Amino acid sequence: MQKTENKWVEIISVRLSSPEHQDKIRDIIDHVRAGRCPVTGKKITVELYVDQALEMDWSIHLPRNETHGRPGKTVLGSNIAELFGNLGLVNHKVWHSVSV
Repeated sequence: MQKTENKWVEIISVRLSSPEHQDKIRDIIDHVRAGRCPVTGKKITVELYVDQALEMDWSIHLPRNETHGRPGKTVLGSNIAELFGNLGLVNHKVWHSVSV
């Protein structure tokens, strides 16, 4: 596998333990979207997804372009994963784009 353009995405997914937690997810994401990166000062890019078949499954994507090295989980992503841990089962990974 060969990496292309150093595109990465940090994905935090949660299967909610209760439908009432959906509003908490939206509140967390609204708070994150209102913030700025402490290093670059740019607005934080966040994408929010919900499974079409199972409304209890939510996924937050934090896309990144890295110019060097192999990025890992960010502090922001880890904080979101920790908050989601109080709402259900969490999966937190970093993915990179590849050409095939």
